[in-house]
Amino acid sequence: MRLDGNSTQVLFLLMKKYSIIHIIGIVALILTCIPIIYLLLQAFRPTETVLSNQLLIAYIRNTIIMILVVGFSAGFLGLTLAWIISFYDFPFRRFFKVVLALPLAIPPYIAAVSYSDFMYVNGLFPRLLGTFGITKHFDIMNIHGAIFIYSITLYPYVYIACLSFFKYTSASFVENARVLKANWVKLFSKVGVPLARLPLVAGLTLVIMELVSDFGVIDYYGVQGFSTGIYKIWHNYSDFYGAIRLSAILLCIIFAVVYIESFLRRRLRYFTTSKSKSIKLIRVKNARYLLIYFTLTLIITFIIPLIQLVYNGIYAYEKIWNIKLLQVTLNTVYYTSIASFICVGISFVIANYVKGKKGIFAKTISKLATMGYSIPGVLVGLSVMFTFFDVDKLLVPLYRFIGIKQKVLVLSTSVFVFMFAYVVRFMAVSFNNINAGYKKINPNLFRASATLKQSTSQTFWRVDFPLMLPTLLMSFLLVFLEILKELPITLMLKPYKLETLTGFVHTYTHNEQYSEASIYSLVIILLGIITVSLIMLFREKKYVKS
Repeated sequence: MRLDGNSTQVLFLLMKKYSIIHIIGIVALILTCIPIIYLLLQAFRPTETVLSNQLLIAYIRNTIIMILVVGFSAGFLGLTLAWIISFYDFPFRRFFKVVLALPLAIPPYIAAVSYSDFMYVNGLFPRLLGTFGITKHFDIMNIHGAIFIYSITLYPYVYIACLSFFKYTSASFVENARVLKANWVKLFSKVGVPLARLPLVAGLTLVIMELVSDFGVIDYYGVQGFSTGIYKIWHNYSDFYGAIRLSAILLCIIFAVVYIESFLRRRLRYFTTSKSKSIKLIRVKNARYLLIYFTLTLIITFIIPLIQLVYNGIYAYEKIWNIKLLQVTLNTVYYTSIASFICVGISFVIANYVKGKKGIFAKTISKLATMGYSIPGVLVGLSVMFTFFDVDKLLVPLYRFIGIKQKVLVLSTSVFVFMFAYVVRFMAVSFNNINAGYKKINPNLFRASATLKQSTSQTFWRVDFPLMLPTLLMSFLLVFLEILKELPITLMLKPYKLETLTGFVHTYTHNEQYSEASIYSLVIILLGIITVSLIMLFREKKYVKS
């Protein structure tokens, strides 16, 4: 079939409008959405399930309770810490500004194990109380303990969001309130809280997403929740469709949260009529109570879990500290880095395509790119697993043709599916950051490249890439941190012979080998501390405003 002159011209115009880079990115994005679409279609299949109404009521009740209480406690803690650090001057302010974000380096399930040991009958805390003649045992392996763990490990999402927002907020709001003789209580309640509604909503949305998608804490503490219910119905009862239906209910809750967040974002907007002045910090004369508040927060959220892990790890140090630990660590860093690189690469291409576009197609692409993060890891793992089960069934003739006769599940048990699920789950993290980075760059720079008759690909590599490099590095670190802490996808999809840090932590914990689990947990936390420190360093740079 030959192309006439008009067909050739149309093809040329299409290739000019949609470069090969954009086409590859859009195709990759659509492929990552297939498992989620597959999951939603399976939810409407009429079939019997072991899921009872009593369990469903318990899942919904516990989830709502945790969302409300954790949302309030994490929001209050993150907002107050960010407000004080942003507008007040006191000793060790710069130190606390960085270290109060470090709890983000501790995965919630590791903090849960650490605190259960710390509060145990023979744990460090009861023994400490015993020295003062107090014999008291605290049982935190329940919903109250889960709320506590989520609050102390997830508040940094609110803290960092508010900290970034306050940094670029006009100081006139605070100064005008001080001129009117507002004390510190009114300054916070009348200025700080209304001003911080936008980052507070954004941070709390992330907190809620992490809470409803978490598996490790509620599984270890025995709390009836959606993630554990989905996993147990599938794993223990082999009821795939029951797990799918439970997933559909959870998706409704998540989409409701996302809709409310989007609605509030549209309503909450702030504008300044003059050039923003730098914030003049309020000198605190007696900072004793502030230092006590900050120190207790740091001890409870970071130091206690770390000390307990070190204490446990002493007993297994000689047994675990060997070449195998190094190999597992390198495995984790290697695969986490690859998945992070793929997420950032696809997100960069998609963000490059949608920048400056307002059409329906561009908006749809943006929504698809951010859909995965709103879906818990258990759901992503299930959808990817069963999607590739069906793909493997279709490819059996091809496997036989190329000489693979013994195995039927080739793709489903490979590293490819493992990495694919990470990309589906966390691509939104990098896309949101990169998309926000594009909005801070003058669009005339890209128009100038087009005026100089540079192609889309040439502009992409010569203009977009150098300008966006700091944001790309920041996005890589954010995705790396999220994948490093991910548990459900790792448990469900990692190949049998692939060993990772989170896999060992889960295995040793369920075998009640807490000393061995502590060593691997400390390595995860060390990697997390390095990543969080680099993230905070990037946030201090003027050219990166996440």
